[in-house]
Amino acid sequence: MESANRFFYCRDLDEHGKGIGRLNNNKICFVPGLLPGEKAEIKIIQQKKKYAIGKIIKIKQTSPERTIPRCDFFPQCGGCQLLHLTYQGQLKIKRKKVTDALKRIGGIKAFEAAPVLASPATTRYRNKASLPAGGNSKKPLLGFYKLNSHQIININECLMCNKDLGAILTIVKKHISRNKIPLYKREKNSGLFRYLICRSSGYEKKHMLIFVLTAYNIDPLLPMLKELIALKNIKSFYINLNRKKTAEISGKKNILIHGDDHLVETVDNYYYRISPDSFFQINTAQTAVLYNEAEKMLPLSRNMILADLYCGTGTLTVRLAKKVKKVYGIEKNSNAVKDAAVNSNLNNAANAEFLNAEAAAGLKELCSYKKKPDAVILNPPRTGCSRSVLNTIIKNEIRYILYISCKPSTQARDLKILTQQNYVLLKCRPLDMFPHTTLVENIILMERK
Repeated sequence: MESANRFFYCRDLDEHGKGIGRLNNNKICFVPGLLPGEKAEIKIIQQKKKYAIGKIIKIKQTSPERTIPRCDFFPQCGGCQLLHLTYQGQLKIKRKKVTDALKRIGGIKAFEAAPVLASPATTRYRNKASLPAGGNSKKPLLGFYKLNSHQIININECLMCNKDLGAILTIVKKHISRNKIPLYKREKNSGLFRYLICRSSGYEKKHMLIFVLTAYNIDPLLPMLKELIALKNIKSFYINLNRKKTAEISGKKNILIHGDDHLVETVDNYYYRISPDSFFQINTAQTAVLYNEAEKMLPLSRNMILADLYCGTGTLTVRLAKKVKKVYGIEKNSNAVKDAAVNSNLNNAANAEFLNAEAAAGLKELCSYKKKPDAVILNPPRTGCSRSVLNTIIKNEIRYILYISCKPSTQARDLKILTQQNYVLLKCRPLDMFPHTTLVENIILMERK
C-alpha cells in the first residue's frame, strides 16, 4: 500500500459511476466520487494486479457539471450513482456509453448515438422499490444496499420513489420493533422478514405491498397491517415465501392476505394489470416515450405480423396490435402470460396472441407452425439474447429487428453477431429510464439486406 498522495486526472466513469483514469505507470485506477475532467489529489487504498482503487483527498479542478446531491443517503446508498452530476451531464455520459458500446463491442465504425431522450421526471419516477431488511428488532434496517455490498443503508424515504413510501417505512419499522419481528440474517439464512417490496400505480394512486418472508407467519404482521390499511392508499397485501439462501429477492409463491390481487396502471390510453411478479418498466412516464419511439422506428403496416419476444405482461404487444395484422407475444413466465391475456382483453387487442415458451422455442414454433413474422421485437434481460434466439432470427431471415435493452454492452454484442449475418443498423435511440443511475435504455432497429 502506498502512503504518498498523488495527482490524478479523471477521464471517464465506469458502469458503477466511479471515476476512471490512469496512473503514471499506465495502470487503470478507479476513484469513487470523481467526475470526468476533474483533477484531484488522491490516495491509493488498494493495489490489484491490473488496476488500483483510489480515494479523493482533495479535488483540485472541479467539473462544471458537478452539483450538490439532494439526497441525505448519497453516496452511501447504492440506489443512485450520479446525484453529484447535473442531469444534463448524466445524459452526456449515457450517450457516450451507448456510442462506445456500439463502436467498440458492436463494431459499428464512425457511429455516434443520438442525444438521450430525457425522462419527464427525474425524481419520484420509480414505481417499484425492493428494500432488504436487516439489523435487529431494536434497530431495524430497511433501505438499499451499499454499492457492491450486502450492507444495508437504512433510509426513511427515497427521492426516486413514491412520496408515500416514507410513511409506509415508518409504520413497518415501528411494528418490527414493537412486535420483535425477527429480521433476516443473510449469512445464517435465518430470521423471518427478508424484504419489503412496494409497487405503485400512478393511475390509481394506490400501492401493493409484498412482504418477503422465510415462512408463512402472518400473526406478527397483523398490527402492522391494521395501521397500514388505515392509510387508505394500500390496495394489496401479499406474503411472498423465499426460504432459500439466495441472492434472489423473492420466491415463486405469492399469497394474497388482504385487498385486491392486482394494480392497474395506464400508459397513454392503454390499461395494464400488474400482479406481484409482473414485469413493468420502472419509470411509467418514460415508458410512454419508449413505446412511442418504438412505434416510430418500426415501419408498421396493417399487413405486418410481429413477434414480441420476452414480452412480459404484453405491455408493448397489445399496443402494437392496433397497428398491425397480427402480433404474437412470447414469454416463459406463465403468470406473466396470464396477465398478458387480461391486458389484451382490457385493450381490445383481439389480434394479439401469447405463447408461454422460452424465447427461442416460441419463435421456432411460430416460424414452423404459424406464420413467419415480418419483424421481431427483442427486450431481453440485461444478459442479452441467447445465441439460439439470434440463430433462429438469422435462419428464418426475419426482415426487421427492434431491440430494446438497458445494457448497451450486451446489446452491442448481439448486434455484432447479427451484422455478420447480413443485418444492418438503421436507427438508434437512447432514452433515460433511470435518472441519477448509470443505466441507460437503448432502442436499435436493424434490417436484413
